[in-house]
Amino acid sequence: MGFAIAILLTLALAGSVLWVMPSPREKRLTALRNSAMRAGMRVRLLDKKLAESLFPWLQDHRGYVLYELPSHNRQYQAAGIRVVRLNEGEAVHELDQDEAVVSYVKQSVFLDDLPACAEAIVFYPQSVAVLWRESEGQEADGVHAVLQACINQPLRAD
Repeated sequence: MGFAIAILLTLALAGSVLWVMPSPREKRLTALRNSAMRAGMRVRLLDKKLAESLFPWLQDHRGYVLYELPSHNRQYQAAGIRVVRLNEGEAVHELDQDEAVVSYVKQSVFLDDLPACAEAIVFYPQSVAVLWRESEGQEADGVHAVLQACINQPLRAD
C-alpha cells in the first residue's frame, strides 16, 4: 500500500512540474517574439477593444498579434491611422476604402516577404504595424523588411 501511495505522489509531482513547463509551441513563439524585439519591433497581442475599432472583419481576435516598427525616419508621417486589409473579404472597413493607400501598399511594398497569414498593415502617425497570426516556420525577418520598406517610402498625404 505504501508503494502505491509513493507512486501516486511521484506521478502527481511530475505532472504538476510538466504542466508548468512551456510547450514547444510556447517556446517557439517566445523565440519569435524575442527576435522581433531584438530587431526593434514592438509585439502586441490584439485585444477586443482594438480589434473592434480597427479590424471589425475579424471573427475571433484571439491569436492575432501586431508587430509594430517605430519610425526613426523624420520624413515618415502618416496622417492618422490607416488600415490596409491584405486579405479581401465581405465586410470592408471604411478605412480600407482609401484606394490611394491600398494601391501604394500593393505597388510599393514587397508583400511576398509577409507571411501568408498576414491580415493587414496599419499605418500609425509614428510607426507601421502588421497584423498576423504567428504560425509554424515563420520568421520575423520578412515582417521587419516589409515594415522598414513602408517607413522608407512614406505615405503621401493625397
